[in-house]
Amino acid sequence: MQITKSLVLLLISLVLISCGKDDEAGGDSGGGGDTFECTIDGAAHKISGQFAFAQKVASDIFAIYGSEDQTKSGFKNVYISLSAEPTVGKYDLGTDKAGSGNILETGTGKLFNSNFPGGSGSLEITEKTSSKIKGTFSFIAVDATGNKKTVSNGKFDVKIK
Repeated sequence: MQITKSLVLLLISLVLISCGKDDEAGGDSGGGGDTFECTIDGAAHKISGQFAFAQKVASDIFAIYGSEDQTKSGFKNVYISLSAEPTVGKYDLGTDKAGSGNILETGTGKLFNSNFPGGSGSLEITEKTSSKIKGTFSFIAVDATGNKKTVSNGKFDVKIK
């Protein structure tokens, strides 16, 4: 079930991000006060501006995004999907009950998910209002063939659309 939700969320997020209006920084992933950052297998992934945001995608899916600019070849879309709108607290991203940590590598078409066998993760929401959400996360995400990506030092402070 979580795999289906992740794929639906992925498709919706790609449409929403690609249809978003340009920010004051000229439409790139820089600028603005919203930030989403983490380390993926030792490499920095830092997003700010229009590609860092959160939103309720469906009645049972809430997502927090940090997508690279889609005009870049092979961009990464990193996102956390939750099975309900979160409140301040801690969440297990290794079970499909709470949600999942995800990485889509568009260059390879691979989806890595913390709910796949061998995955795990955690999320802590430290602040939440009707318009902003802030927290920290880490997860190990696995693709369909068992390859793993380790996400560490994750943090976000984004608007809720």
